[in-house]
Parts: sequence; C-alpha cells; structure tokens
Amino acid sequence: MAAKVLSPRPAILKIFAMLGLALAFLLPAQGQIFDFEKDRVPMAVLDGSLRFHPGDDSDGKLGWASPNFDDSSWPLILAKDGWDEHGYKNLTGIAWYRFKVVLQPHHGRLAVHIPQVDTSYEIFANGKKIGQVGGLPPHPLIKLRTDEVFPLPNDVGGTVLIALRIWHSPFFAGFSGGLSESPIIGDASVLYSRQSTHEKVLFWSNSGAYSFALIEFLAGLGGLVLFLLRRDESEYLWFGIYQIANASFEVLNANLFLYNVPAALMDFVSNTLLFTGQFCFLVFIHRMLRHRAGLWFRTAAASVACNEIFQIVFDLQFGRISMTLDSVVSAMFTAPFAVAVIVVLVEGALRRDPDSRLLVIPVSLGFFVQFIGAANFIVLSTGNFPAADVFRQSWSSVTEWPFPIGMETIFKAVMQLAIFGILILRYANSRRHEERLIGELEAARVVQQVLVPAKQPTIPGFGVSCIYMPAGQVGGDFFQLMPTPGEGGIVIIGDVSGKGLPAAMTVSLLVGTFRTLVHYTQSPAEILTAMNQRLLDRSNGGFTTCLVLRLDPEGPVTAANAGHISPYLNGKEVSVANGLPLGLVAEFVYPESTFAIPPDAQLTLLTDGIVEARSKTGELFGFERTAAISAEAAEVIARTAKQFGQEDDITVLCLRRLSIGREHAQHPAMLDSSSAASQA
Repeated sequence: MAAKVLSPRPAILKIFAMLGLALAFLLPAQGQIFDFEKDRVPMAVLDGSLRFHPGDDSDGKLGWASPNFDDSSWPLILAKDGWDEHGYKNLTGIAWYRFKVVLQPHHGRLAVHIPQVDTSYEIFANGKKIGQVGGLPPHPLIKLRTDEVFPLPNDVGGTVLIALRIWHSPFFAGFSGGLSESPIIGDASVLYSRQSTHEKVLFWSNSGAYSFALIEFLAGLGGLVLFLLRRDESEYLWFGIYQIANASFEVLNANLFLYNVPAALMDFVSNTLLFTGQFCFLVFIHRMLRHRAGLWFRTAAASVACNEIFQIVFDLQFGRISMTLDSVVSAMFTAPFAVAVIVVLVEGALRRDPDSRLLVIPVSLGFFVQFIGAANFIVLSTGNFPAADVFRQSWSSVTEWPFPIGMETIFKAVMQLAIFGILILRYANSRRHEERLIGELEAARVVQQVLVPAKQPTIPGFGVSCIYMPAGQVGGDFFQLMPTPGEGGIVIIGDVSGKGLPAAMTVSLLVGTFRTLVHYTQSPAEILTAMNQRLLDRSNGGFTTCLVLRLDPEGPVTAANAGHISPYLNGKEVSVANGLPLGLVAEFVYPESTFAIPPDAQLTLLTDGIVEARSKTGELFGFERTAAISAEAAEVIARTAKQFGQEDDITVLCLRRLSIGREHAQHPAMLDSSSAASQA
C-alpha cells in the first residue's frame, strides 16, 4: 500500500498564524513612549523676583504699563511675599509690579493666574489692559475674590510685559499688601481647571462652617415647628429666627472669597444677619426666662442698635476706615450685649430657674471663644506677630478630620445644641403639664356639673327658669335653689373672680358651704357672713360677689347682697342694701333688705357676664340694655348677650310669682350649658 503525501500549504499557514499571535502579545509589552516636552502641562509658576514701585504713574496715562518703559531702577522683590516683607510695612495706596514672560511661537491660548490681592488691581499685557478686580481710586471698590484668571490676547508673542497696578485699601492697613503668592502663566484651560479645583479646596476647608450652619438651620426649623405647635409661647419663634439668621451668616462668611461682588455689600448683608440674630437671641432669652425687660435688656438692645448704626456708617465709608478700628469698635459694642445676656442668665440661676442653670455655662463659653477669636484678629491686624498667627492657625483648625473644624465652631455648636435640647425638654414638660391640666379641668367640669344640676327643685308659688353658659370648660358663676321648711326657698347666685380651675374649685367650696348652711339658718345675712368666714383663708387674694334671697310664697322677699348685681323686677332694678364681696374683710356684717313681688311679676337674677358682654368694636352691653331685656325669658336674655359678644360666664335665673290658682302649674326646667349653647 502506497504512503500518503501531505501538502506543504497547511504547515506554512500554521507557522504564520503562530507568528502573528506571538506579535500580538509582544507588541503591547514593548510599552508606550512618553515625550516630556510634548506631553507636559504648559504652565509656569513665576516665583522669581519682580520689579516693584510704590506710588502711581504721575502722568496718569499708565505709562508704567508700557513695555517700552525703563524699570531698571525699580527694586526687585519676590513674588511670593507681600511687600511688608521687603521693607514696605503698612504701605497703603497704589503700587506697581512689572515682569516679562517669553512665549514660544504657536503657544496656543494662554492666560495669567493672579492669586488673591488686597484690595483691587488692574492687569496689563504689553500696555493693554486685559482685566480688573474691584475698583481703584478715584472710584474705589473692594472685592474679595480669591483669585482670577485673565486670558492673554491671541496676538501677543515673543516677550510679553505683564504689569499689575494694585491698590491696597487703608481698610487692610494692618495686613501686608500686594501679591501673597506667585502668579502663574500657562494654558488657559489648565488654569481655569486649576482655579475650579482651588475653589473646591476652599469650599472643603470651610466644611466645618457649613456643618455648623446646617445644625443651626435645622435647629431653627425645629424652633419654628415648636412655635406652630404652641403659638402662645413666642420664645420658639424668636429662637427659630435667631438660628436661621445665624446659619445664613455662617454660609455667607464661608463663601466670602468665592463671589465677585462688592465687599461693602457683602459686609452689609453679613452684619444685618449678625445683628438680627443677636437681637432675636436677646428677645428669646428674656421670653424663655420670663424676665422683665429692665436695665440689662435695654443695655443689650442698645448695644446691638449702636453696633448696627456703626456698621452702616462703616459700610458707607468702606475702604476708608481700617479693619482694625472696625474690629475694635465692634468688640466694644458686643461686650455690653454679652455681659447683659450673661447677667440675666446668672440672675435666673440664682433664682433657681432650671433653664437659666442649664444655659449659663454654654452661653458664657460661646461668648468667651467669640471674644478670643476677635482679640486674636485685632492683634494680627495691628502688626506682624508670629505667635498670634500660630495661635490663629491652631484656633481655627483644631482637627482636620473629617474636615477642618475650629475651636470657635465647636463651642458655638455645643451652645446651640444645648439651647435646642433645653427647648425640647421645655416643650415636653409643657405638654405633660398641659395634659395634667386638661385632666384637672375635666374633673372640675364633672364636679361642677354635679353642683349645678340639670333640674332644680320647685318652690311653691314660683315659676323658675334658669340658664348657665360658661365662657370656658369650667366657669366661676354659680347658683342654687334650696327648698326650706314652710314651703319657702333659699336662692343664691354668685360670681367668683378669676377663671379656670381655681375659680371652679372656689365655686365647689361655696356651693358645698351654702348647702350645709341652709340646714341651720334661713337668714340671707347669716349665710353670707358664714360663707365670708369660710372663704377668707382660701381666696388667695380673690373675691366673690354673691346675692342670697329668701322666698316666702305668702310674704316679702328678704335679700342680702355681697357686691353682686342687684336683681331686676319687671325690667326695673330693685334697690337692696349692698355689702363687700366675700373673702375681703373678716367679721363683716351684711345688712338685709325686703321687697315684695306682685303676682305674675318676674324677678330676674343674673351675673356680670350679661352687663360686660362686649361687641367686636369694644362696646359694652351695659346696664341700660340689661334692664331693657331683664323682663324677657332667661333663654332670651342669655342669647342676646352671647350674640352681642360673650367674654365671661353668663348665668340668668328668672323667678315668676304665680297668681292664685297657678301654684301647681308645671315649672320650666333649667337648661344646662350644652342645651343653652345650642339654643343661644
């Protein structure tokens, strides 16, 4: 059998395939070749020496910006240092920098980065103005922009003369003027990207201030929510406004160097927020502590007002008054404010007020660290003190993690959280007290309903109709009808001074006393005398008006009055001897009066809730209107007064003497407060 011969083509194809696969792996392993000259970032830091000259171009034509000007006589100073470091300490006014840059052909789009300069400046390239920050005299305008990038004209090339005309305001006299860092020239897109990165770094360096502002803002919102829940406690409102104003102040100050806006405007808005917060804090402290607006309150308020006035004047003269003077005067006005607030808190703590005791330490520490920071700033602005600068750096940056946080921020945050925590505790205590009071009022209302029953016993020979309409859940009015032996009756009607639970408890005491006394005496004068003695030790400075009548179906009415409104008979006031209200004078003897009620005549007894009803315009219902409607039914009298404008408890008791043959007629039942309210 013959052997099989293989074709050479498949073997060759396999060899080429293996070589191709090997090249595919070996070529990437060779690596990319980097060209430093071609791929480097086109940017140069101008950290060498620059020509410098204090003063301005005398001819006013800005000839010092021209590339043809000979500046060889000008001294050289380092770009990275302020001119204070080179013998020009406390120099203010205008000064010039000049330096030359050699550009390569086909350089592309270039720009110059100028770091922060105090205060305003113009920049020129080959004598042509390419940008400006702020305004220079005679039209000065201070802006606090941190740094700026100025594109170079496309037609410049070769050697370019860069000139800076800088105005250092007297406001910054205590700080070094001129350049504080070296300018940079390079690709415009790179410099703009670098500027954006620098702004982000500056933003991150202020993260502590932003975090503190967020705490204040949330606390302020919490205060406003608490005020909406408790409208009668305005301290929550003042606290909310104070915190939100402070939060806005912190954010504005943190972004002070990020906005290209006039510094005077920023200063005015910042100070307005600061003083608004101070005044709201002052009112908040006094409202929370229920402190009388006395000397210390007026002192603190005056210091805030004077500081605001000074700052307004300062803003109008911005750039002409030194920062040192501004800081000193501001501290002088702030000191009385801080002292007044601390004194108020100390006085409250000495009175054993729990809120004052909790607030006095954090508030005092907050003011203390604020003055430490202000004093350090004043020292720095008056000269070159390395120790003060070291203290400022350590004071403003206690920790770098998770972001820079200063000592003042820490103490202020503790103070704000302490205040808000006290308000939360105060709100919880108020709610518990309110719930307890609601329970007590409900119990008092139940007791009062028992003491003022829905139906009254009948009195032979008289028709009775009554209505009782309290202004609140419980009232201070009371009345009782008690039958007596011999087919007569004792009637009492009264009004306790004050409102709410204390008045209701006094009513319970008086009604119980009256019911007991009727079993032992039917003399109206003796009943009032005994009730007066019982009330003397329990009135707590209050008093009670009261009218007691003894009704005799076949004889006159005997009355004794303790300062109550006289009864009305058929629309006319009955003259009865009057005495002092109950609970004022011990051993007072009440006189008695007698008068007759003709058959079918109506005797009307009422409380001052009728007479003192007040319309929306402030007009009283008065005695004339009361007399005019006193012959009407009890329901009509009460409804008329309520529609006019009820402000106090309303009680009306009508007694009609029945003619012969009607003694056994059906007597109207009394209307309780709920049915009275529906009818009135």
